Amino acid sequence: KSHLGADCEQSNRRSHSFKRLFTVLASNATFLVLIFLASLAVRLIMVRDLATPAWVDSVHHALITRLILTNGSFPSTYLPYLDISPYAYHPGFHSVAAAFTWLSNLDLARSLLILGQVLNALSVFSVYLLTTSLTRNSSIGLFAAFITSFLTPMPAYYTSWGRYTELTGLLILPVVLALIISWETSTAERKHLWILSLGAISAGGLFLVHYRVLVFLVCLIFSYLILRFVTRQLDLRIKPFRLLLFVVSMAVLGVISALPWFIHALQTTIPLYLQTSIANAVPFFQDFTLSY
Repeated sequence: KSHLGADCEQSNRRSHSFKRLFTVLASNATFLVLIFLASLAVRLIMVRDLATPAWVDSVHHALITRLILTNGSFPSTYLPYLDISPYAYHPGFHSVAAAFTWLSNLDLARSLLILGQVLNALSVFSVYLLTTSLTRNSSIGLFAAFITSFLTPMPAYYTSWGRYTELTGLLILPVVLALIISWETSTAERKHLWILSLGAISAGGLFLVHYRVLVFLVCLIFSYLILRFVTRQLDLRIKPFRLLLFVVSMAVLGVISALPWFIHALQTTIPLYLQTSIANAVPFFQDFTLSY
């Protein structure tokens, strides 16, 4: 009887282990990781015959990254290679690329090829986060991640485009909105402070990674707030003014986190655009490629 009981107990443990393993394998997290790995494999295969990253944007990305590696820090000038202020261009991607190249000890061209494709595949997680935050449905998030990985020309085309800075910014963009939505639904006051801090760091980081994508984020948050106010879907305990105050506080703290760069960027970037004159009016959406 004792042997029989021990065998039954061992059999139950094994059955429980198999059930737990099946639950883990069937979870959304597992499927999401599998989509990411398949997406990464496809993107690495795409560049297997390339000696250097493609097209024109990759040239100045490599140049700035090499200057960081040579100086051991961010350069105060790009001269004599580029006649622009360093503050007129976002430094985030190049800092990451320099760190990855230094740690991996790879040739710069190879390093940018690999890093660019890894960032491309990481869009799986950003799209999943954005979709689940808006729909509260993880299955729809998985479907969106699958579409982004295998069924659409973007972001895979970023490989040919060489716009790794914008791609990196788009990875961060959904994080800020997701944190705002998380703050909305959270009941713990202590958690609110953590969300505010993480949101400020994410927003400040996005500013350093890509200026234009930061404008995309502002438009996205503005649209989301308008939608929430118009449809009156806000939780009764969260007043519209309180939500707006949270967003403004997060933005202010984000600016403070990147203040040294922010001040110089304002001094060099905005005057440059204000001084640029346009001789002829350009028709709206003239150069917009509808297929993308």
